[in-house]
Amino acid sequence: GLSILYYRDQRRAGVKLISSTNRLAAPDSGWWQLSQARHSERFGDRVLEMRESVVSDGPRKLLVWSWYWVAGRTTASDYAGKMYQARELLASGRDDGAALLAYVPFEEDPQAARSALRAFLAANLAPIESALSANLEK
Repeated sequence: GLSILYYRDQRRAGVKLISSTNRLAAPDSGWWQLSQARHSERFGDRVLEMRESVVSDGPRKLLVWSWYWVAGRTTASDYAGKMYQARELLASGRDDGAALLAYVPFEEDPQAARSALRAFLAANLAPIESALSANLEK
């Protein structure tokens, strides 16, 4: 699966792409975050830095790769993401950004899930980022 959460006019809307209150698994959702670590993958000539998390609702587990996209830049760091947002706000007056989450269910060994995510992003990362960039022009 893929989830893209796009944020525009964050100050006016009262929601934030990067906030200490944003969680991968909300306490009342029935899902728990079991682990999180930094992870990177090479796609062509670039390296995508992300967070790799495992979430579970008990019987099911998901391997989740997540990162931010802000004005054409990607990062897994809240601090870098905030810097990119500030820079873009000063340069263009816009604060657009997105949280991207790619996820795959798995049972015991997450290697097959990693392979599936790797293949999906190898085929789709460029079109996804192209669509996000086109949205900036609107």
